[in-house]
Amino acid sequence: MVYRTGPGGGVTALFAFTGPAEPHPGGRHAAGVVVPVGRPVPRAELLADPVLAPVFRHLRGRRRLPPDAARRLVALLAG
Repeated sequence: MVYRTGPGGGVTALFAFTGPAEPHPGGRHAAGVVVPVGRPVPRAELLADPVLAPVFRHLRGRRRLPPDAARRLVALLAG
């Protein structure tokens, strides 16, 4: 997921991995492409959702989406 900060921020794209993760100085690295979503999900909408609010309220340092939040986000992106 690609999250844009600032006014008008929210989920604006998804990151599709195109290869396996490999060792890299400081961690791991995987190739991929950024795919813009048809309708970005604004921060206000993310914070209004009871499943997504705890995830998107404090994003700093977050590396993964809990499974229930991932399912909910996919549903929102699908319309």
